[in-house]
Amino acid sequence: MLAFVPLGIAGMIPLNLMKSMLKSEVNDDN
Repeated sequence: MLAFVPLGIAGMIPLNLMKSMLKSEVNDDN
């Protein structure tokens, strides 16, 4: 089970970065 922890973290970080980038782009447009 511990082997899945790094994979989960590695998968969550990019998703959070993408969401933050999309939000920043929308804010810049406004």
